[in-house]
Amino acid sequence: EWVQPRKSLKLMSHEIRLGVSAAAMALQDAGLAATAADPDRLGVVLGTDIMHCPPSELTGTYAGCRHEDGRFDFGLWAGAAVRELNPLWMLKYLPNMAASHIAIAHDARGPSNTLVLGDVSSLLAIIEGADIVRRGRADAVLAGGTGSLRNPTTRLYHGFAHLSRRFETPIVVPRPFDRDRDGTVCGEGAGIVLLERLDRALERGAPVYATIGGYGRSMKHLPGPDDDRAIRAAVDGALRAADWSVDSLDHVNATGRGTRDDDRREALAIRASLGELPVVA
Repeated sequence: EWVQPRKSLKLMSHEIRLGVSAAAMALQDAGLAATAADPDRLGVVLGTDIMHCPPSELTGTYAGCRHEDGRFDFGLWAGAAVRELNPLWMLKYLPNMAASHIAIAHDARGPSNTLVLGDVSSLLAIIEGADIVRRGRADAVLAGGTGSLRNPTTRLYHGFAHLSRRFETPIVVPRPFDRDRDGTVCGEGAGIVLLERLDRALERGAPVYATIGGYGRSMKHLPGPDDDRAIRAAVDGALRAADWSVDSLDHVNATGRGTRDDDRREALAIRASLGELPVVA
């Protein structure tokens, strides 16, 4: 329903389809298409993960590399790939293709970028999108993320150590910050917002759900001492950029992965930087 033109579907992985659909919904909700946005002033910044090919899609290719005795021969791979794979196959799984399809579908000729940085990809994409608008490089930017952890190949790549061993209804399995937490579950989804200057949004009567006060970015190699240092630095940076005090905050939206180590690290950082604020995960 949301992917146009329909012929593009054959060049999109599942994750790309999610992102393209979310972008179309965001533009419709913002009422931007009806205002004939300047294509040179509309940007796209998306956060994604590495996109993997499902095993089923390569079954025929692998089968073409086996001898009669069942032995796999790497030397046969090139020929089997030429016979079995669509020449445009790789375009389905390049992480930047979600942003590319969105830009093409909506004639967005402004700044475009893709960030592949795990769990924080979509937040960093929103930060970059806000920076683009703030610097005057674009009037509006579609920003957010898309991804799926349900693909068996993706699961093998990331490993299973951080997954919950419970087999109840998935939505009640993750227990962030709970004493009995034992991991997270595999999910998927896409979320995209339209970023623009507040005065411009109000002028055209757009629905305004939130304003961005400030943001912070940081990193640290793990494991090591002060493992919560990067989170604290990002939180403190956001407060400084917004020129807000901790007293002005109402709540914290935590990552809350539900693993023993990640939750401990995040809880320590929140307590150190923000004290006793209510936390939602």
